[in-house]
Amino acid sequence: MWHLWRKEVKQINSELFKAIRSDNEMTQDEFARLLGVSRSMIAMIETGKRKINGRILRRLAKYFEPTPEFIELTEKANKLAELKFP
Repeated sequence: MWHLWRKEVKQINSELFKAIRSDNEMTQDEFARLLGVSRSMIAMIETGKRKINGRILRRLAKYFEPTPEFIELTEKANKLAELKFP
């Protein structure tokens, strides 16, 4: 499934990253252990202070097996994030 993420999802924004964690009813500590990073890294990603690197993206794909609908939602969220509002 990683190949699909790599091809279709260029970047997950901080809101979507947090939504994945919340939807799976995980604390930041639990999510950090699963992804092999620190809790502070999770917090920085969720607040937009750090970007999600390829290693974290691969682990998200491994553990959460994204559906086509999720990938579509991710792409739409990324496009919205790129829009400039006056």
